[in-house]
Amino acid sequence: MKTVSHSIGEILSHSPFLAEALSQGIINYSALARQLKPELEKVHLKTFTEGAIVMALKRLERATPAQRSKVHVAATVRNITVRSNLVEHAFRNSERFIKVHEKLLALAEKEEDVFVHVARGVFETAIVVSASLEDKLTELTRGEHLIRRFTKLSSISIRFHPDTANIPGIYYPFFQALAWHGINFIEIVSGFSELTFLCENAVVDRAFAVIKGLTSLRPSARLGATVGEIG
Repeated sequence: MKTVSHSIGEILSHSPFLAEALSQGIINYSALARQLKPELEKVHLKTFTEGAIVMALKRLERATPAQRSKVHVAATVRNITVRSNLVEHAFRNSERFIKVHEKLLALAEKEEDVFVHVARGVFETAIVVSASLEDKLTELTRGEHLIRRFTKLSSISIRFHPDTANIPGIYYPFFQALAWHGINFIEIVSGFSELTFLCENAVVDRAFAVIKGLTSLRPSARLGATVGEIG
């Protein structure tokens, strides 16, 4: 038989911010109990007092890993790199993109400080390049099904120590902080010890400030440069 605590846990699993606040003990139990009461009564087909729900919430708080988002981020980050003048084209998958990737890399070798990334999914392929290569990308992908084109993008790359691969939830604080501040990102690129957020130029300053705020890295130079690195 499903308990009240189990039902509350299921509700909170769909509300990560609420679960996080509960695990840190910074939530008003009575107010939350009043909010949950109608749904719990509907699920269990019985009435509950607010006191009973509050007790269940307190039991759940004790069972919630409070340190989940308190990873010592500053100790894991080696440096942060900001790059501007990027564009992304998202296509429906095609076997041709292997050759497109090869040709883009060959072009990148001939130019100084350009960016090329190809991410192939099950149904789509996203290609991110420096704006200077966009015309070449358009030419190389002529005839392909373009799903979406994004311009005026910047990337924020976070480089971690290699041993962070064994730390559960290492990326969680970054996703949490960006979501809390209402900052959207267009693309995520993940490597073995590197995480890159691709976002619009209009929000890159805010995104960088939020990410940097999670670390103890020293202040960087202005973000206006094509590539800026701190470490």
